[in-house]
Amino acid sequence: MRIALVLGLAVTVVRPSAPVTGAAVRHGLDDRGMAGRRIYLPRLDRAFVSPGAETFVDVPCDTAGDACLPLGWRVRCGGMGRVRDLVVVRSDEGTDGSGAPTFAAVLAVGDGAALGVPSGDGIDWRVATGVDLGGLYHATVGNDLGGWAVGDGARIARLGDVRGACWSIAASGWVTATLRSIELKPGGVPPIGDPWPKDIGGWAVGGTLDVTDGVTRTGTMIAQLDVGTDPPLWRHLTEDTAGRLALPPLFDVQSVPTGSGGQELWAIGQDGASGVLARMEEIDRQWTWRRDANFVLDGHPNELALQSETQGWAFGRSTADRPTAAVWRFEGGQWRSRPQLLHPGQSLLDAYSLDLSTVAYGLTPALDDTGTSRDVIRRTDGDREWATVARWPAGAPVPSDGGHHSLAPLGAERYLYALGDGLWLVDAGGGTAAEGAAWTRLWQRHDVHDFAGAADHGWALADVAAPDGPHLIEVDRAGMHRWRPDRPLPRLRALAHGGTTYWAVGDGGATWWMPAGATTWRPAPADGTTGGHLLAVAATPGGAVWAAGMDPSGGGRVWRMIEGRWHVIEAPASRIPLTAIAATDSGSAWAGGGGTSPTGAMLFIRPAPAGEGPCPSANPLDDPWQRAGDVCFATKPSRVAGIAALGDDVLWLARERDIVRTGGGSVRVHDDLGVRGPDGDCPTTPASAPCKLRYECRLTAISAATASAVWTAVRCTSPHDDPGRGATRIVRWDGTAWQQGPVVNTRIRRLVAGADGTGMPWVLAVGDWTTVLQFPTR
Repeated sequence: MRIALVLGLAVTVVRPSAPVTGAAVRHGLDDRGMAGRRIYLPRLDRAFVSPGAETFVDVPCDTAGDACLPLGWRVRCGGMGRVRDLVVVRSDEGTDGSGAPTFAAVLAVGDGAALGVPSGDGIDWRVATGVDLGGLYHATVGNDLGGWAVGDGARIARLGDVRGACWSIAASGWVTATLRSIELKPGGVPPIGDPWPKDIGGWAVGGTLDVTDGVTRTGTMIAQLDVGTDPPLWRHLTEDTAGRLALPPLFDVQSVPTGSGGQELWAIGQDGASGVLARMEEIDRQWTWRRDANFVLDGHPNELALQSETQGWAFGRSTADRPTAAVWRFEGGQWRSRPQLLHPGQSLLDAYSLDLSTVAYGLTPALDDTGTSRDVIRRTDGDREWATVARWPAGAPVPSDGGHHSLAPLGAERYLYALGDGLWLVDAGGGTAAEGAAWTRLWQRHDVHDFAGAADHGWALADVAAPDGPHLIEVDRAGMHRWRPDRPLPRLRALAHGGTTYWAVGDGGATWWMPAGATTWRPAPADGTTGGHLLAVAATPGGAVWAAGMDPSGGGRVWRMIEGRWHVIEAPASRIPLTAIAATDSGSAWAGGGGTSPTGAMLFIRPAPAGEGPCPSANPLDDPWQRAGDVCFATKPSRVAGIAALGDDVLWLARERDIVRTGGGSVRVHDDLGVRGPDGDCPTTPASAPCKLRYECRLTAISAATASAVWTAVRCTSPHDDPGRGATRIVRWDGTAWQQGPVVNTRIRRLVAGADGTGMPWVLAVGDWTTVLQFPTR
C-alpha cells in the first residue's frame, strides 16, 4: 500500500509485495488536510484494564469536522469499517537516533479510508467520509498523480483530486468485476529498458465472475491509466490484436527491477488449483499481457514479493482443507513449484518487501495457542532463514479472521497488525526475543446499535452480543465514555429517552433505567416480567413507555408500562418479531418489523373511545380499526425498517426501498430517494423522472425532528457475497425535496432526531465500527 501527502519531509513509501522506491517522493495531498480538518478514529482501550478498576473507560474521539463532509455535518467518532491494506510513508527524520518517529503517515483502506499520523506513542487516525469507499483491497501513490485505491465493482478511487485531500471515484460500474491490486509508474527519469509507454501511468488487475445458465465463468480484469488526458482516465483492457486476453483472475501486480536497470511488470493469478504469472509485453506495437508458459505453482499464491527478475517470493495458501499459509521461493530465475507450508491452521495476513534484501509476512494466530501457532510476524534478511519477529500474546483471545486483515512496518522493529476487530502496534524491540514483543491496541471495533438522548448528551448501546455483555457508552460534548458495570449486563437491544429518564430493554424482558439525578444504570422493577424479548422501546416526554418485540413463540408483541410493570397489548400478534416502535403522550403507538423478512407487519394503536363505543373508521393506511380493551388497533402487512412520528397522525414509515408518509387524511409514498450522477442510483433516467434506489439498496433507519427535517439512512451493499460491505448515505427531507447528506463506509443502525430550544433541528446517526455522526455542527 502507498499514500500521498505533503509533509515537508523526504519520505520513502513502503508497500506490501514490492521493493521500496529509492528516491524521495513528492506527494499529491494538500497539506491543508493536516491541520485537524479530518476526524480521528477512536483509540480504544489502549491497554488491558483490570475489571472494576474504573467506573468509566474513555473512548477518545477527536471532534474536529471533516472537510469532505456536506456542510453542517461532522463525525464524532469512527466512520470506517474493515482494513484490508496498509501503506506506510517513511520519514528520513528519526533515522539519526533523534527519537523522532521513523514514519510520517499511514494510509488504511478497506471499507473506507483513514490517514494516520504519529502522535506521542500512538497514531491519530483521520477518517475520509463523504464518498462510497467500500470494498477496497489495495492502494498506491505516485508522484503528482496523488493516491489511488481499487476494489469491488471495478471501483477505482482517487485521493488528491480537485478537492484537495478528499477522495473521489474515478471509475466503477462493472459490478461483476473486482480489482485486487494497482501499480503506478515509478517517478524520476525513465530507466533504460523502461516498459512503460509514454501515456500509460499505471495498471490495475483483478478478475470477473459471470454466471450464465448456471455455469460460472471467470476471467481477467485489467485497467490501464491514461495520463495523456486531464484528468487521467482509466481504460479497461479486455483484448488486443490476438482477441480476448486469455488470462485467469489476477491478484497482485508489481514493477520488477531488472539487472540492466530497467523495469518489468509481473502479475500473479489463479487458474484452478495452480498459480500463474502474467507479464506485460509489446506485441504488434501494442502493450498487452501474456501468460508465462514456464510458470506454474501448486496451490493458491496471491502476493508477490519480488526483489529482482531472478529473486523473490510468492505468498498465499496451500490446497489443504484447513487454513495453511504457504510461501514459494523464486531463486536464480527459477520458481520452486511446490510451496513451503507454514504453520497449519494459520492464514496469511499480508506480505511485503521492506527493502531489496528484507521480506516479511504476517499470519493469523491459530486457535490452539500451542507451539509455534502464535508466531504471527516473520521476516528474512537476504538468504537467511525465516525468523519470528513477534508472537501473539499468551492468553489473549484470538480475534476473528473476518474483519481487519493487514500488516505493515513502521520501522525496523515496529509493525501495525490489523486483524478481526482490532488494530495493534507491535514493538518487537520491547524484549530480547519474539515472546517479548510489546502489543498495544490502537483501536477496537464497537458496533453501536442504538442511541437515546439529545445532541449534546446521551447514551449509546454497543456490542449487544459481546462476551462480557453489551456496552453502554455516554456521549457528550467532552467525548465518549464506556460505563463499566460491576457485573455483565443482560443482552440489551434498544434505548429510549423520555423527559429526564433513560431506558434500556432486551432479552427475557430485561429492563434497565437511569432516572433523573442518577449517575449509573440500574435494573428496573419491570425487569424480566414480559414473557418475551424486547427489541425496541419508545419513551415520551410525559413519561409513557412502550416496547415492541416478540413473545416466547417468536411472534410479534407490543407492551406498555403501567405503574412500573410491563403489560401486553391484547391485540392480534404479528407472525414476525416487531423491531421498531414510536409513541406519543396521547397514548398512540406504532410498531413494525420484517425489514429483511419475506413478509412484514405494521401495527397501529390508539386509545379507544370511552365506554363501549366503536373505534373510528379513519386510520393511517385505510385498514379498519378493531377494539381490544381500552385501545383500538389496526394491522397491515408490510416490511418496516423504521418508524418516526410527528404527532398522532403524522407518520414516516421507512419500508424496504421507499417511505410512506401519512397525515391530514392523506398518504404519500416517497420512492424518489436515489442519487443522480456518474456513480448514482439512476444516472441515465431523465431529470423529470423519480430517481429510485437501485436494487441492492435498502432503508435501515428513519427519524424526524420537524416536518421539514426528516432523515433516513440508505444502505447499499456490495454486489459480491459479503453482506458486511457497502456504504450508508444519509438523506434529508427538507419539506419539499430529498437532500443528499454524508456517505459513511459503515452500517448506520439508528437515527435519533430532535430540535433544540431555538427550533434548530439536529440528528445523530450511529452504527458499526463506533460510528457517530452529528448534524448540525453546533
